[in-house]
Amino acid sequence: MKHIYIFCFGLNSSGMLYGIGAYIQQLIEFLKNREGLSLNIVELYSDEKEFCIKENDGYRMLCFPQVTYLPDFPYNPVYYRNVWYILQSFIVPESSDQLIFHLNYNSDHLFINFLKHKYPKCLIFYAVHYLTYPLFSDDIKHHESYKKSHENDKLIFSLADKIICLSDTTKELMIKEYGVPDEKIQMIYNGLIDEGALLTEQAKKDLRVRMLLDPDDFILLFVGRVEAVKGVDFVIEGFRKILDIYPNARLIIAGNGTLHKYIVEADGCWSRITFTGHLKKEKLYDFYRIADVGVIPYFKEQCSYVVIEMMMNSLPLVTTDEVFGMLEPVNTEYAVPVQREEGKFCISVDKLVDKILKAFQAKQYQSDIRKNYENRFTLSKMKNNYFNLYGIVG
Repeated sequence: MKHIYIFCFGLNSSGMLYGIGAYIQQLIEFLKNREGLSLNIVELYSDEKEFCIKENDGYRMLCFPQVTYLPDFPYNPVYYRNVWYILQSFIVPESSDQLIFHLNYNSDHLFINFLKHKYPKCLIFYAVHYLTYPLFSDDIKHHESYKKSHENDKLIFSLADKIICLSDTTKELMIKEYGVPDEKIQMIYNGLIDEGALLTEQAKKDLRVRMLLDPDDFILLFVGRVEAVKGVDFVIEGFRKILDIYPNARLIIAGNGTLHKYIVEADGCWSRITFTGHLKKEKLYDFYRIADVGVIPYFKEQCSYVVIEMMMNSLPLVTTDEVFGMLEPVNTEYAVPVQREEGKFCISVDKLVDKILKAFQAKQYQSDIRKNYENRFTLSKMKNNYFNLYGIVG
């Protein structure tokens, strides 16, 4: 029997509502209800008032509550020590069983020591979801907070049996900056079950009418956390210029975040910008299907589920060169370079507008972007890669 424990932070946090939440859901999708496998989701900093166990269809959840009085979230060793004291009482393997612990956040390295000491034959896999290091200035490397975090990360990488990287950029970072051996790294792209649909022009117009949108608008779609690191400022600034060319253009910004800030920034074109907040999948997929171009000007990203969803739904998209590793070489002409000016990261608004207009006019781009999803980011490809990692047959 294989016992797999997948660790995540609060499922209702902003990060879990977007990329990492989708990642965990895909893992559950192909690991639950498998013969010879026990799947356990360990939720740290949950919304539960006290520790509890939830039995779900084909897996169980072990939920550990938040402890707001502890400092240094999320690295506090006292929190992880207490989690460990409770968790180990629910891990009772037979001698022939295999334990696999799949970590998804930079927890305290002492937690891994607990696992290794108690279960010396266990396997520990660590997935690198966040790629913050390339955004640091040289000065920050001398800050004590950075040094502490960097050393903790290095210890985690050294203790784990495999480091799961979601992009070639991350793999290169692990090798060069953290000294992780190449053979210890497992490259696995995120994947998504295929629910894409390419509508005819008439069907697209009909759906727009049902959504109370003008059927002939040029619709630009941004999806993600509404924050500076996602490049929302540049999207709004670029959209103003697009309105000069296409007065019937509409920008839809789907996601939660600092909405009040960007509503103010949209002054002067409020009637052409729609802020939806966070959307359920069914409604979000409708927007993918009625949009003309998706814009993903993120400053740091590895293997975005938003990008995968757009590709799956044949939506032409414009990205930054922090994202274009997800695109086939033929599509990188739609990527805008990220620049650094006065210690801040930015992109050229003119180049962003140029790429958006080019993507809007390139009809072949729809089929090209869909092929990229089929070639690299299907759920079956992700499943096969994780089955190989976990040693699951069939």
